[in-house]
Amino acid sequence: MQREALRKTLEQLKTELESTERFDQETRDLVAAVMGQMTKVLARTAEAEPEIDTREDDESVIGLIENTIEKLEEDHPKVAALLANLVTTLERMGF
Repeated sequence: MQREALRKTLEQLKTELESTERFDQETRDLVAAVMGQMTKVLARTAEAEPEIDTREDDESVIGLIENTIEKLEEDHPKVAALLANLVTTLERMGF
């Protein structure tokens, strides 16, 4: 269920970025980096290989998202809220 929540939030981010021209290239690049990392997380969780320790990678993904939130929250609160949803969902999944 949490994987589906991640997938849904990523789709909302993609839709938000595509639906408006108000995002500069830096913002698009930041969100694209998060989306790329989240795609990797989804692939890893689908494989469900518990013998692989990915905590360091997971922490860097959460750090990337949190840094992106800080940069975007003032000018793009909707995107920042969607990114915060990603962090919450990841934490629920034990990341």
